[in-house]
Amino acid sequence: MCTTLTIRAAAETDVQAIWRVHRSAIWETCGGHYPPEVIAAWVERLKPDSYRRVVRRGGVVVGDAQRGAVLRGPRLAHRGP
Repeated sequence: MCTTLTIRAAAETDVQAIWRVHRSAIWETCGGHYPPEVIAAWVERLKPDSYRRVVRRGGVVVGDAQRGAVLRGPRLAHRGP
């Protein structure tokens, strides 16, 4: 099955998904390099409002496929609501 991916400027409605993608990426990428308590402290500092400010400035693009896939940056992907 071929899915069309549309790259667009992020909207404020994307903030929660971007936040989840970033947190997941930190756990997945750094999980083998840092103890869990260090990663937990790191990701707990991340708040959706900080992403919202960047989105408002136009500093984020997302890939949108069938209203559920979000891509932030070149390698981070999350599928979900």
